[in-house]
Amino acid sequence: MPQADSQVIKARFDEQGYCFPLRVMSAGQAAGYRARLEALGEEMSRRRLGHGTQLNQMHLVATFANEIVRNARVLDAVEAIIGPDILVWGSTFFIKPAR
Repeated sequence: MPQADSQVIKARFDEQGYCFPLRVMSAGQAAGYRARLEALGEEMSRRRLGHGTQLNQMHLVATFANEIVRNARVLDAVEAIIGPDILVWGSTFFIKPAR
């Protein structure tokens, strides 16, 4: 998966305030993570845990979210913008069904 180098990421972020798109995982990996998120949402709904539209601090409770925040390609892109001293303070999934 080709990804822009650190200088390009930093320059785009400085100019535009964002850098998009960045390929950090394959389509298959993304589909796998989505399936795991959907399964978690279904389980939460079945157990009536939370309102299910916003899930916070998921990297602390769901292994798949922890894998995403530790993905080397994600961290490389973040490092290009803020430097190597990285701490994941929070993670949130906003779930918005169709319609």
